[in-house]
Amino acid sequence: MMKNEVILELLQTHLHLCIETTETRNMDALDFHNVGIWGLVSLVQAAYEKGLDQGYEDGMEAAQEMNALYARECGE
Repeated sequence: MMKNEVILELLQTHLHLCIETTETRNMDALDFHNVGIWGLVSLVQAAYEKGLDQGYEDGMEAAQEMNALYARECGE
């Protein structure tokens, strides 16, 4: 999933708005939204958790690549 798609999904899920795009459309009614603080808190928490998950996945992938490289170089 592309970064903008993830952002759009988080916005739609946690702010419960009919946001169609993250692009600026130069119309106040389309570019500005009233949101409750609870929605913002939920959005930030979800984004933080998604970042942690991605960092963990990236770290595990890097560790697996390093293990494979080590095994090839050491003949294991």
